[in-house]
Amino acid sequence: MRAGTLVALVAFVAPTLAATPDDLLDAVRRGDLAGVRAALDGGVAVDTPFRYGRTALSFAADRGHLEIARLLLDRGADPNQKDTFYSATAMTWAVDKGNVGMLRLLIERGAPAGPELLQSGAREGNAELVALALEKAKPAADELSGALAEAREAKHDAVVEQLTRAGARPPTPADFVVEAATLASYAGLYRNEAGNELRFEIREGKLVCVNCSPQGMVLGAVDAVTFREPARPRPRLVFSLAEGKPSGFVLDFGNRQVSYRRAEGEAAKEKP
Repeated sequence: MRAGTLVALVAFVAPTLAATPDDLLDAVRRGDLAGVRAALDGGVAVDTPFRYGRTALSFAADRGHLEIARLLLDRGADPNQKDTFYSATAMTWAVDKGNVGMLRLLIERGAPAGPELLQSGAREGNAELVALALEKAKPAADELSGALAEAREAKHDAVVEQLTRAGARPPTPADFVVEAATLASYAGLYRNEAGNELRFEIREGKLVCVNCSPQGMVLGAVDAVTFREPARPRPRLVFSLAEGKPSGFVLDFGNRQVSYRRAEGEAAKEKP
């Protein structure tokens, strides 16, 4: 048998070393586009879950590797895949970094343009991100008002002007007068399914969330059961009543709601 034939035979029967998930993850972290392509070509699934269910696209969005993200999406990556720790998607990481190019790509490939785009842009003074949110998310009046409050508080004057031109207005006053006995009944401790607690007291005729901020967050009334910060339209706190007494409330963020139940045995508290 000729030597060349023997080499060819060995090559034919020798196992091919396939790429591993670690090859894909390492390449994404390094920003190695060719390495990512080689790992995918070598058989690694594009949405392989890594620690806490994060995917290669999640890491690419976090690190701002736009062309790698584009390749992963071209190969079928799910832009809406959530991890198991933060319930974060690729959009979550891109919003956190204010990466408008990455966000635009993800939206084009099926990720929803949610209210967090506008909120983050207003909070960080990122006019480009605000412009993307206005274009893609089509924010409602409440969302515009909330973003305006964020930008004003952070003194991002250019973004304040940008939002005002887009129709943002301060929220209507939260100055409904709730009867004293009804207001007093809302004081106490409330708990959600995750075990998070919020405590309310009455101070100088106002409902105050004691542990929402170091000084306590004073809430204004929209009506007899609905409260919010005076300068912000959301979140709204809407009490539910059972036989005329508060049994809990819903914390309404607009795009999501969190339910709280009144803790058993909690008496109302009022302070002068």
